Order: sequence, then structure tokens, then C-alpha cells
Amino acid sequence: MKKIILILLPLLLIGFSISYASDAGSKGFQIFKVDVDAALAGNGGSGIAGSGNAAIMWNNPAAVNLSNNSSFFFSHLNYIFDLSLNNATISFNKGKYSFGFGLTFLNYGSITKTDQSGDVIGEYHPTDLVGVLNYSRRITPSLYVGSNLKLAFEKIDTETAYSVATDLGLVYDSFVRNLNMAMAVQNLGTSSDMKDKSIELPSLFKIGSNYEFIINDYTAASISADMLHYFDVDTKINTGMTIKFDNTIYTRFGYKFNYDAQDLTMGLGIKIDRYDFNYSFVPYQNELGNSHIISLSHRF
Repeated sequence: MKKIILILLPLLLIGFSISYASDAGSKGFQIFKVDVDAALAGNGGSGIAGSGNAAIMWNNPAAVNLSNNSSFFFSHLNYIFDLSLNNATISFNKGKYSFGFGLTFLNYGSITKTDQSGDVIGEYHPTDLVGVLNYSRRITPSLYVGSNLKLAFEKIDTETAYSVATDLGLVYDSFVRNLNMAMAVQNLGTSSDMKDKSIELPSLFKIGSNYEFIINDYTAASISADMLHYFDVDTKINTGMTIKFDNTIYTRFGYKFNYDAQDLTMGLGIKIDRYDFNYSFVPYQNELGNSHIISLSHRF
């Protein structure tokens, strides 16, 4: 129990000491905020301090090298308002270092286009596209660092914008056995204007922790907590717990603090040989609908 308090208390104290504010709405490229991994989404969006598949690079570029395997990852997200997202990511583990790349595509569907009189004159299809290049390295037996280079494209009707950004992260295998601490800074960069209006990226700072423990001979678990502080004074806390049965079946539960329309999350995972299949369910309040994510990864 003391170890659990060590994980959660520092994050909660930091989070509640900051004045909360809702999304300012002035940021562009909101695709940077969407979870692409079903395992992470089912775990309340927390997990920057834990190992995972190739998709972990989208949340903490340093955490990729925590895994001993190379992996390929694919996911599909049915999002609210009939939005859909697809992601493909691959990482190559070379012992002391890892590298990889990925692509995320967000489809907003069809939006009716009207003239100044309100008459329908057609439709358009907004899209977001992000590519990432990742490099992570083990500096010491207990310290990992990593970075991402991200290129993004956003289109709304006939208007387009481009951005370039970087992520920086680290993971520390602490003095407490099976307890990892991590931090990351994401979406530091610049964007071109869209229709003569400047766009700011949703830059943020993260700190997180992850603790794994054995329940019995057939059951293990992990708990995690992340604090996300957006630079527009928007702070959120993600917490989650994963229970693993016989190293094959995973159940996940999470809770998200200070989100306008989210709180509880849940997920299920199955590991078969070198393949991992995961599903997450994220309900939204205020009749916004629900989000479903499925993902498949292969370790090699």
C-alpha cells in the first residue's frame, strides 16, 4: 500500500496545486491529443512510465527502449461525431537503442458546405495527418531517454496548414523495485498559418509513474498515474490499473480527472504467442457518444 501511495500522491498534489481551466480552444492540430493505443486508452490514458509496443512512442519517446522486442503496431479508432482514426507504427530494438516511425490519419467525415445565404453548395472532408520519427536510448541501466520528430498536415475545406514539432522524454527505473518514473515534453514546434490565422500547437508537459506487482502465481497487476499539464493552463490527471491473468488475458480500468466529458475507461487484451490484441471502450458524457479502439501488435 505504501508503494501505491508513493505513485499516486506526488501526482495528485502537483495536479491539484495548479489552477484548473477548461480547454482554451485556441490550439490547432488536436490530433496530437488523441490516444492511438487501445491498451493505453483502456488504462485511463496513463502509462508513459511503462513498457509497451511501438505505439508508446506517441506518448513518451523514451519508453520505447523499455521493451526487449521490436514490434509492429496497427490501430483503428471509432471516435465521437463519426470521426475515425488509423495508426500504423513500427519500432526496431537494437539493444541499447531503438528507433522507429509511425503514421496517424484522422478522418473527420463529410461536412456540409453552405454559402453566405445558408444554401447547401457541396461538402468537404477535413483531414489531419501526422508522421513521427523516433529514437530512444538506454543511458545507464536505470535511465532511458528519447526524442520524436513529428511532421503534421491539416486540411479544412480548401485551407491547409503544416507543422513541425518535437517530443522529448525520459524514464527512470527507480530505487523501488518495479517502480518506474517518467516525464516528457511534447508538441514543441511551430505551424504555418491557416487562412491568415496563426495556429498554436497543443504543447504539454507530462510526469508519470508505473508500478508492477505480483498477486499470485497466475496473476499480476500494474497501476499507473500521469499528470498532463498543457501550456494553456489546462491540467489533467490520468490513472489506470491493469490486471494480467496467466500472462495471456489483460483487463484494464481507468479514471480521468478534469476532462469535460470523460472519466471512466475500460479495456480488454489478449496475448497469443507474439501477437497482442487490445480493445478499449471510452464513454463520453453529454450525449457525445462512445469511443472504441482496437489495436493489434506483433513482436519480432
